Amino acid sequence: MLIIFKGDGKGKTSAALGVALRAVGWGKKVAIIQFIKKKKCGEHKAVAKYLKNIKIILAGKGFVGIRGDKLSMQKHRLAAENGFKKAQSAVQSKKYQLIILDEILGAISGRLLTIDEVLDLLQNIPAKTDIILTGRGNFPKIEKIADVVTECHKIKHSFAKGQKAKKGIDY
Repeated sequence: MLIIFKGDGKGKTSAALGVALRAVGWGKKVAIIQFIKKKKCGEHKAVAKYLKNIKIILAGKGFVGIRGDKLSMQKHRLAAENGFKKAQSAVQSKKYQLIILDEILGAISGRLLTIDEVLDLLQNIPAKTDIILTGRGNFPKIEKIADVVTECHKIKHSFAKGQKAKKGIDY
């Protein structure tokens, strides 16, 4: 199954993590490759402490071109490419029944990865492996082959009032 959680609203990663929790509950192994993100969040702590069937790989250098980002596009691109190689390895290993490519749609939108290489990966998923993609952007070619597409639409967000990200809620 290919599932997409996309949009400009909050909840894409949270939804994917909810599916990961369900999968682990049924004894499945889960790999989560987090593109763009560069720091450990609450899910990393929970996995390390309680959820041994989940492996999380940070594969980003942070926000691209916003919020004081001073890194070159080349460094962001290299991080995304390294993360993509790890995603390919996870798929090829056939070790995981669920693979979450968190913020991969944002990596495509930000031109860190190409849609063609992601489509190529999705064409080679083992029969007993489910995939979740998250992030911002519209990619009809990917959505066409997906089984589920859910859009998280922002109606209101505390960031607009200048509130900072909240530990345990936003990260």
